Amino acid sequence: MRLANLRVVFGIGLCSLLMNTAAFADDCPAGAPRHPPLTSLDHQSMVAAYTASFRGLYHRDPTGQPGSGVDDTGYWVSTSDHYGQFSDGVCRAGWSAYWEMRLGGASAADPGLGDQPARFQASQPTPVPVPPTPPLPSVDLSGVLQRLDLVEAHLTLIQADIDAGRAENQKFFGDARGFVKTWGPVLLKYVAPALGGVLAGIKIK
Repeated sequence: MRLANLRVVFGIGLCSLLMNTAAFADDCPAGAPRHPPLTSLDHQSMVAAYTASFRGLYHRDPTGQPGSGVDDTGYWVSTSDHYGQFSDGVCRAGWSAYWEMRLGGASAADPGLGDQPARFQASQPTPVPVPPTPPLPSVDLSGVLQRLDLVEAHLTLIQADIDAGRAENQKFFGDARGFVKTWGPVLLKYVAPALGGVLAGIKIK
């Protein structure tokens, strides 16, 4: 029993050692410049970094299925968890803005992005997509405008009637003033005495 237990412990330790060795593999040529890793290179940290970028880009969790493209967690982790030489000659390791852009569908990216942290971080909450604001419904104002035109036409007619009445009143009073001015003295001189006599005769009877 003790020998079996030792074998199990040894097997677990060996697997752990192999995983750590794979995680810290180095494909960088000797003498090539190196950029410090932007994330921890252990498996758990790499999975967390990849998942944060995946959630930020696709608003869901990856399936992790091998060969499934962007959902293949193992591929993206094993590609970025060790030092490798980029096209600009600099060796980089860890998850970065470069890998996040590639994960987003870019067939190529600026190697300098390997020096920048990913936009979506495991320590930050996953952004919730904001639905676009629906456009305001269009309102047909043609009927309202037609009614306003009718109201304006009626107001114009009313104003015209008022102006016409004002003109007629002015003409009437003007004619009356002219009549009084012309015939007033005549009436006072001839008609008033005669009318006074008539009234006096009526009063006497």
